[in-house]
Amino acid sequence: MSKTLKEEFKNSAKNYHTLCKQLEKKYPNSQHVYTEEYTEAIDMEHQMSAKFGLPPQLTDVGLKFQEFAEFEECTEVNILKLYDYLKAEAQTYLNAPALTNAQFLKHAKANDLLSGEALPKMGFSCTSYSIFLYAHLYKPIGADEKKLVHELELAESLDNEQTAKLANEIDANSLSNEMLQQMKIGGFQLTDQLEKYLLDQIVSEKEFANRFKIPDTNLGSCQFPFFISRIVLKTYDIWAEEDGTVYVESIFSHCLAV
Repeated sequence: MSKTLKEEFKNSAKNYHTLCKQLEKKYPNSQHVYTEEYTEAIDMEHQMSAKFGLPPQLTDVGLKFQEFAEFEECTEVNILKLYDYLKAEAQTYLNAPALTNAQFLKHAKANDLLSGEALPKMGFSCTSYSIFLYAHLYKPIGADEKKLVHELELAESLDNEQTAKLANEIDANSLSNEMLQQMKIGGFQLTDQLEKYLLDQIVSEKEFANRFKIPDTNLGSCQFPFFISRIVLKTYDIWAEEDGTVYVESIFSHCLAV
């Protein structure tokens, strides 16, 4: 990087840090990350990353920006640390063997990469649907890589409004007929798998009792009905890259051990 670009980076980093601090002050307890205004900070992260040849939304890079934003003061030392980190990450990324997205999917699965690591390196955003495709369909069950890449490309082509609407329906665990029809007309081919996945997240009390041994109701801290309620109410988190039933089983096991 030329000296001029390095100076540009310093200015961008200062502006980014200033914006983050303003939002932090305006929205206490880290609530600023849930606001529309925070997207401007994310865009600034992507622009600075792009100067080094890095794709947007890389998990480790995002965490490094968060760490930088949390510094009380935007010092020259902290800016240069961020600069050197991005430069080193870019060298690693750009020197990696060139793989097609279908080939990279195999690599990502074999190395158990999370969505935040795998999807951005293929040029895809981390959305509820793309995370479903990679983390909840491809990794645990399997799918044709070329077909999956095509589905990811279709998802990436949706505009912001369509992406948000689809994400809201997935996060609410219910796809509308209108959304399904739009997706099928648009060429999406894995909507049946998505429907099945969402239905599988609904575990009735009877199904739960059959799957897990019901504990003694006198276990106190376990509060067994609470766990039943979580599942019946369809509470799960697709972004956690784990099924609700798996999450409940782990808590359930922990309670029995207490």
